[in-house]
Amino acid sequence: MENNNETRDGTEEKDTQPEKEVFPVKKTSSMRTFFEKIELKKRAEQIKTKTTQWMHNKTGDTQKVKTKIKGYAKNIGVLLLTVLIIFLLFEIGFRIADNQPPAPKRNILIKHSMYNPFLIFGPSFSQADRQGTLEENRGFAIWNPQGFRLPDNIQYEPPPDEYRIFALGGSTTEDMANGKNVHWCGVAEDLLDETRVFGNKKPRCINAGSSGYTTAHSLVRLQFDLLNFKPQMITVMNVINDFTVSYFPIDPQTQRYNYGNKYFNPTFTEETNLRKLLFDKSKVLTKLEKKLKNIQTKLTAKKIPAKDGTIIYSNMRFTNESLPMLTRLYYNNLKSIVAVAKEHNITVVLMSEPMVFTDEKIAMLFGHENYNKDIFYPEKEKLQLDLELYNGIVQMVAEEEDVSFIDMYTFMGHDERYFVDAAHYTAEGSERFGYIYTEELRKIFAEEEKKQKEKAELYDPARIAQILGNLAQGKGIKQPVGISY
Repeated sequence: MENNNETRDGTEEKDTQPEKEVFPVKKTSSMRTFFEKIELKKRAEQIKTKTTQWMHNKTGDTQKVKTKIKGYAKNIGVLLLTVLIIFLLFEIGFRIADNQPPAPKRNILIKHSMYNPFLIFGPSFSQADRQGTLEENRGFAIWNPQGFRLPDNIQYEPPPDEYRIFALGGSTTEDMANGKNVHWCGVAEDLLDETRVFGNKKPRCINAGSSGYTTAHSLVRLQFDLLNFKPQMITVMNVINDFTVSYFPIDPQTQRYNYGNKYFNPTFTEETNLRKLLFDKSKVLTKLEKKLKNIQTKLTAKKIPAKDGTIIYSNMRFTNESLPMLTRLYYNNLKSIVAVAKEHNITVVLMSEPMVFTDEKIAMLFGHENYNKDIFYPEKEKLQLDLELYNGIVQMVAEEEDVSFIDMYTFMGHDERYFVDAAHYTAEGSERFGYIYTEELRKIFAEEEKKQKEKAELYDPARIAQILGNLAQGKGIKQPVGISY
């Protein structure tokens, strides 16, 4: 567009300034946009290339990760398989070691046992425990399916030439602690092998003891089981398990003040749970659990030096407070055992129980128990008084009921060489116990035979006929020599 200006003379003067660009900004903006587009396209190509390269690298990294994971998984699988194979090998090995002939048949779960008063306290049925090490070859301690420490079952009716004796008691009657397959009932039977009593009958001692038994257990077993086997004599030694019942706390909910304080305590009798059902049959896991418990005990328990230089670990807790003793229940149980036996013409022999009282032996007996976290023990002087109190009750019942009494507490003495711990016997101790037991039984046999002879004389038909004749003639009754009324 031209810019014309008028001159003074009226003529138009043509503008001599250079002609300006039309819309210069628009043109500059288009070029810039063009170059920007080119630059953006280059950048987009670069980003695309880098993205493609990154994705490619990422894919490669992912593949590497996957490969590594597969490798790890394979290694873990191989490791688990190796552990499983080792576990199975150990399991098989332990089972073979524990099941040398005769193979033991462990206790089975008896359904509805809560409804059966005998099975609540039932002993170990069909069990065989190795005695000593494989090198020692002490054989197996065997319990038959009837719960007696015998290899074979016995008949309900004793043979005509057998005088059947059942030894009732706890673990000190069961007599497993020496690990040499020596138990005092078996020793007594061997010593009585040539003895004949009551008309040429051979005495037979049958071990009916079971670990943990008290007078309550023995009473139930006598009534519901042993009577079927026609015993002619029973010997009863239940003391230590009975007086330790008093050390367990009373259940705050039930206020139970009886033997259930101990035998229903969850730390004494562990309840069956899923873990036990799944793992307790495993020899490896059982041994591992014991090992871990031993380690825990060594870290937390009190250390007591033994005479041989070893260390005994004890988690016992003591109190100076007087603990209420369940003596009345104990007395009643003993009286009931005697009453059941007398009702069935069974000769009863009650026995006191021996024990030693050193820190070392007490720790060996009680120091490792799981239930120690719930109970307190008296000091050893009071512990001895508790045992002597219960032994005194045994003697008192024997005198009241006019039955035989063997004072094993006095006869065995307190020589530590006869005791594995405070209560259980070494092989030498079991031999000594069996010898004393046999000698005392011989005295009792002689006394019982004398009583039977006097009873036979007293009720002799000829004597009764003579008495009736004398009465008919108005004469008195002639009392035979040695008979008192």
